[in-house]
Amino acid sequence: MKLCELLKTLKNMGKPKTISRKAKKLAKQKGIKIESGQDSTKNSKYSIDDILNQAEQSIEEYNYEMAQKFLERALEINSDHPRALEMTASLLLEAGKVEQAKQCLGRAITVLPNQGHAKYFSLAQLFSGQESLDIYKQGILILQDVLSQLDMDSNEAKEARKELSNSFCAVSELYMTDLCDKEEAEAECSRCVEKATETDPTNPEAWQTRARLHIIKSEFKEGRDALNKSLDLWLPAYMAVLDNRPQEASNFDPIEVCPLLYTTRLSTARMLIELEEWEKATNVLNGLIEEDDEIVDSWYLLGWLNKVRQDAEKEDLYVGNARYYLTKAKEVNVKNPTEDKEMINHIKDLLNELGPDTENDIEEEGEPEVDGEDSWEEFEEDEDTVDQTAGNGNAMEQA
Repeated sequence: MKLCELLKTLKNMGKPKTISRKAKKLAKQKGIKIESGQDSTKNSKYSIDDILNQAEQSIEEYNYEMAQKFLERALEINSDHPRALEMTASLLLEAGKVEQAKQCLGRAITVLPNQGHAKYFSLAQLFSGQESLDIYKQGILILQDVLSQLDMDSNEAKEARKELSNSFCAVSELYMTDLCDKEEAEAECSRCVEKATETDPTNPEAWQTRARLHIIKSEFKEGRDALNKSLDLWLPAYMAVLDNRPQEASNFDPIEVCPLLYTTRLSTARMLIELEEWEKATNVLNGLIEEDDEIVDSWYLLGWLNKVRQDAEKEDLYVGNARYYLTKAKEVNVKNPTEDKEMINHIKDLLNELGPDTENDIEEEGEPEVDGEDSWEEFEEDEDTVDQTAGNGNAMEQA
């Protein structure tokens, strides 16, 4: 059975299946072992957990085609296996199949509603507003119960505290955005931010979320203090790694280079620019480009940073820097297009405002020459191609 066929059946499933007495009696006579929810009685050399472990390894190796085959086999054995459903959802999200991923996660929750917080958090991210909030709350309750049963000094408890802290951050973000018009939004947002930092004071994302709330409330000093506290938890060690200074990166995890996601650090840079913390913003963005130089946002933010810094400090150096980074953002967008049309329009406006190179601009060796306004003619001709290719980078070929 193919994955797509299994997903069609998942949509129409209700409560977990149970095996009738007659079926159980017949199975016993035939010597067949049956589990509730099992769709296949085929004998297998490997257990379903063995198969799922192989699928997990394939996903870690980015071998999605092989992972899909393992997951198809697991769901043939037991279409109600929660772990198989959750892993299938992750694979579907990699392929951009959001609605199908929702079906898998929803089914996993139906099968095992009171255990496993991760599926709730994954599903909550696929919804918005009140629906997302309700799903997050259920996941939080389950995780709090798990945490209460752990040794507080164990690694498991440490990871659970970080997950719980991050979940409070996610809820506070909902109150800053989708649910901001609710009467209780500010109070609930503040409460969740407090819970996030209390639950795990070593979580940089919690302090960054706190900083964002302060900035929204125009409490810039408090926002700067909270953001600097977040940066202190990861940026020095991260920069030491990038600069090949291992003696200064004592807590460096070779697997998790940075505790914050790429997108979270883009938000870090935006807040630092707003707070006029130029050097720190530059360090964060340089680190992002070191990791992946084919993301438009990083180049754009470096260009925008230098533009606003030039406006503030009136230094010609920043004009040349701004033009270089913004032009680079335009070039990267042709190769790896972004769906953020407002950002692309802003890049165009900024380059037009900066104008062409002059002899007063400081050029760095190896930087590409900027074509000025005329270069946008070629870019605009490529916009149709950009629209057609946007969003296809993570598509996975279905078996």
